[in-house]
Order: sequence, then structure tokens, then C-alpha cells
Amino acid sequence: MSWALPDRLPTNIHLSELPNPTWVFDLGRIIPTALAAAWMLRRRHPAGPVVAGAMLMMLLILSITMLAVVPFALAAGLDTDPVVRQQLMAFTVLSTVLGGIETWLLARARRRLDVFASSWLRRGC
Repeated sequence: MSWALPDRLPTNIHLSELPNPTWVFDLGRIIPTALAAAWMLRRRHPAGPVVAGAMLMMLLILSITMLAVVPFALAAGLDTDPVVRQQLMAFTVLSTVLGGIETWLLARARRRLDVFASSWLRRGC
């Protein structure tokens, strides 16, 4: 994949000789959890809806947090450069759309979480 990344690593992958926390969080937690939730849903595992719901809720909180960054970027004057302004607008639209999709999926899945599978209940309950 040297054609995609000529220098082999993104420029922001290290901060002060340490791995960028965003890359670590995305590659180490979010992506594996999302893949595990998708796999469990596909296999109809009883824990699938619970893990997927928790994952969607975490992604929704992350989308809202990303939108909260925009006013601070505007207050800092980052919108004076036309390129940065365009990137900020795309960032805002993307975070809004993803947050809307996550909200829609959570609302749609809410009905399915009302009924718990018997495998989730302890014996005698």
C-alpha cells in the first residue's frame, strides 16, 4: 500500500514520539468492537443486539463530541483559511449525518431490545 501512503505512515500518527491516541482508540477499540458486534448480529448471538446497541451509543456520543469541537474551531479563527473552512464544513456535515444514522439505528433497534432472550436470564428468574 505504498501508493496510498508514500511515506508509509500518516504524518500525525505520532505526537511527541508517542502514538496518536486517536489512531490507537480507533484501531484498538472502535473497529474491533464494531466488527465483533457485526459478527454477533450476523450469527444471531444473543449478545449481538446488546453489544451493537452499546457500540451505536458510543458512536453517537463520539459524533456529538465531534460536533462540539466546531464552535471552538470557529472561535479560534480556524475558518479564515478557505481550505480549512471547507474541511470544517465537511467535518460538520459528516458528523451530523453519522449522528443521524446512529440515532435512527438506535431508535429502530429499541423495539428489539425490549424482549430479552431466555439465554440472558439466570435460572430461576
